[in-house]
Amino acid sequence: MTDPAVPGGDAARPASLMASLRGVLVSVLGITGTRIELLGLEVAEEKERLVGVLFTVLAAAFALSLAVLLLTFLVIAHFWDSYRLTAIGGFAVLYAAVGGWLIACLKRELAAHPPLFSATLAELEKDRDALRSGMKRGEPPVA
Repeated sequence: MTDPAVPGGDAARPASLMASLRGVLVSVLGITGTRIELLGLEVAEEKERLVGVLFTVLAAAFALSLAVLLLTFLVIAHFWDSYRLTAIGGFAVLYAAVGGWLIACLKRELAAHPPLFSATLAELEKDRDALRSGMKRGEPPVA
C-alpha cells in the first residue's frame, strides 16, 4: 500500500530511514568527538597543574629544609653548654608537630580537589539524559 502523502510511496521510506540513521550517526560522532576533545583538555590542564605543584613543593621543601637545619644548628650551638638535650628535644617535638600539620593540610587539599574528568563526566551525563528524554517523547535527536 502506498502512502499518498509521501511521493514515491514505500520506496521513499527506506531512503528516509537511512538518512535519519545517517543523521543520528553524524550526531553521535560529533558528540563523541567533542567529549574526547574535552577529555584531552582536562588531561592537559591536570598535567600542567601537577607539574607546577610538584615543582613548587620541591623548591619550597629544599629552601625550608636548609633554613630549618641552619636555625636548628644555631640554637643547639647557643645552648650547647647548658641545655643542649632540651634544645634538641624541643626541636624534635616542633618538627613532629609541623609535619603532622602539613600532612593534615595535604589531606584536606587532596580531598577538596574535584575528581579527575569531572567536566567530561558531567557533559556525558547531560547527553545521556537528553537522549533518554528524547527517546521517551519519540523526538528525533538534535544535531
